[in-house]
Amino acid sequence: LLECARVIFERGTTDEAKLQLARVYAALGDHNLENEQMETAAEDYGNCLKLRAELLDASDRRVADAHVNVALAARFAATAKEGEVDADKLALSIEHYTAAAASL
Repeated sequence: LLECARVIFERGTTDEAKLQLARVYAALGDHNLENEQMETAAEDYGNCLKLRAELLDASDRRVADAHVNVALAARFAATAKEGEVDADKLALSIEHYTAAAASL
């Protein structure tokens, strides 16, 4: 269902359609996070962030929320492999947490 919504809203050209597409990407990210697909979740949240940052003011809470979601998924992805920590993903997580705090 979410993939159908994504396809429909990707065809939209209005700002409202793009904001709805951002909501779909956020929902896809939530779904992938639940299913422990951290890399895919981070990608979906990143797509959501890109659209929200393009259309909304930097101080909008929806932009901060997208930063937090990217950070969360990146943090989980950084430690997804047993006993290993991916420093790049951990740095990405910190970067997005910092951006979320700065935007509020």
